[in-house]
Amino acid sequence: MLFRVLGPLEVEVDGVPGTPPGRGPRALLTALLLRPNKVVPAYALARSIWGEELPGQVDKALHQVVARVRRALGAHSAAVVTRPPGYLLAVDESAIDAARFEARYRAAQSTEDAATAVVLLQEALALWRGPAYGEFADDFARPAATRLEELRLVALEDQAALLIACGAPAQAVAHASDLAAAYPLRERPIEGLMRALHAVGRSGEALTVFQRHRKHLADELGIDPSTGLRDLESQILRDDLGAPVRGGDRHVVRPRANVPTLPWRTPALFGRDEELRLLAESLATRRLVTVVGPGGVGKTRLMIEAGHQHVRRGGTACGPISPLSSRSGWSTR
Repeated sequence: MLFRVLGPLEVEVDGVPGTPPGRGPRALLTALLLRPNKVVPAYALARSIWGEELPGQVDKALHQVVARVRRALGAHSAAVVTRPPGYLLAVDESAIDAARFEARYRAAQSTEDAATAVVLLQEALALWRGPAYGEFADDFARPAATRLEELRLVALEDQAALLIACGAPAQAVAHASDLAAAYPLRERPIEGLMRALHAVGRSGEALTVFQRHRKHLADELGIDPSTGLRDLESQILRDDLGAPVRGGDRHVVRPRANVPTLPWRTPALFGRDEELRLLAESLATRRLVTVVGPGGVGKTRLMIEAGHQHVRRGGTACGPISPLSSRSGWSTR
């Protein structure tokens, strides 16, 4: 059994992934996953499900929601244990993707080999399918979701520095550029991009990045860059960061097999079982699959779901090839 909370809640039972039907069961299971193997009081579970508007017979209503969760878990229903004053989820924490993410991140921190650390971070980050705890990220799961999101960003920032350290500065430039664009007020993406640009002989662009960041901070917050970032600018001006890499990356870091490179998923897709079955059969035997249809009918959403299911079955997939108005597709490797 595997519980996925790094995105919309998903439970894989006996190799078959699914989403507990109904907001109530999803809220209850999410609340239990926030504190695995610990008793969560009944009143806290009820608040997670109904908020301030509790039903009249709250104990009976809660029992019914628990029963629905147990049915969804099938042969593993005993994992939801009744234990006064509430319930607990008895589960090996390695069966929760958030715990796997943190374990891989810690492993990346502890290794002294930069290339190995990058691969471990890629595997950790590939577990993410969307905002942590999905629909409850801005509700009762907010503290845990915020902590995990911050750790995800730190892992992304670490990755840029490690790519430089293991001799792949060109990859670091691409990685840090995306990160700096997404989080322009964070310092480490700017630092990583500056170091990566200098490492590939583009020191002028690195200085431009610093100037742009300084202006952005002044306009948005009325502050100057940190001392560390200003010192980095001075080092680049003095050419004190070592010689740039000539002729491209010395080492190209690639993820291990079956690390997906897929977009994040939106919540569960309903009513497309037949299409997903046909796509699964096609992806198992073909290198390229294209879905054709009018714009706006949901081709890309269908292909994202099919891609994630394909990866869970052991396949690999890369991003949409033709997200045009009339077609969308995935390729397999």
